[in-house]
Amino acid sequence: APDRIEGMIMDMTRSSYMDKLLLQNEKLNMLRSMTEEVAHEIRNPLVSLGGFARQLRLRHPEAVEPKIILEECGRLERLLQRITAYLEPISVSLTRCLVPPIVNFVMSLVSRRLEHKSITCDIDLDDDLAPVLADQEFLHRIFIYMIGHGAEIVEHSGFMRITGNESDGLVQICVAMEPVRGKLGHDRLIMPFEDGEMNLAMCLRLVERIGGHLRMEQHGQKARLTVSIPRHEALD
Repeated sequence: APDRIEGMIMDMTRSSYMDKLLLQNEKLNMLRSMTEEVAHEIRNPLVSLGGFARQLRLRHPEAVEPKIILEECGRLERLLQRITAYLEPISVSLTRCLVPPIVNFVMSLVSRRLEHKSITCDIDLDDDLAPVLADQEFLHRIFIYMIGHGAEIVEHSGFMRITGNESDGLVQICVAMEPVRGKLGHDRLIMPFEDGEMNLAMCLRLVERIGGHLRMEQHGQKARLTVSIPRHEALD
C-alpha cells in the first residue's frame, strides 16, 4: 500500500470571490429593474392622489380623512425619493486607500451611538494591512453603513469586533456582531424601500461600484458583515 498521498493544494479564494461577485451583480441588476418599475408605477397615481387630497382639504378643512391621505402621500413621496436616489448614476474615482485610518475615523463619528447602547467595539486591524483600490469617500460611507447597521441591530450591552485579512489579491474587512435581535432577513435588507441603516441597499451599491463584494451572515444571535475589496497593486 502506498505510504504517501500526492496532490495539489490550490487557493480558491479568488475564484470563489468572482463567483460571488457575479451573483451579487446579477441580483443588483434584477433589483434595479424591479425598482425602476416600482418607481414608475408609484409616481403618476401619487401625484393625482396628492392633488385630489389637497383639494378636499381646502373644501373641507375640518375633515380628518384628507389629512391622513396627505400624510400617507408624504410617506410614499419619501419612498420615491429614496428609490430615485438609489437609481441615480454614481461616479467613482479609484485610488490607493488605507483601510485602518478610515475605519478609525468612522468609529470616531459613530462612537456616541455605540456608547448610548453600551456596545463594546474591538478594532483589530494591523497598521500594515495592504492598501486597497477604491474610492475613499465610498469607503467612508460603506463603513458608516456597516458599523451603523451594527449599532442598530446589536442588543444593549452587546459586542462588535472589526477584523481584517488578506487573501489572493483581496482585503477582507469583517464586522462581527452579537447578540443581534431577531432574524434579520438579509434579502429584505438590500431592498431600497426602507429608511435607516437597517437598509444596506446603498452600501451594497457602493461596494459594487468599487469592484467589491458584501456578504451578510447570521447564525443564531451572531451576525457578520464582510466586505471584500481588491488590493491596490503597487507598480514596480
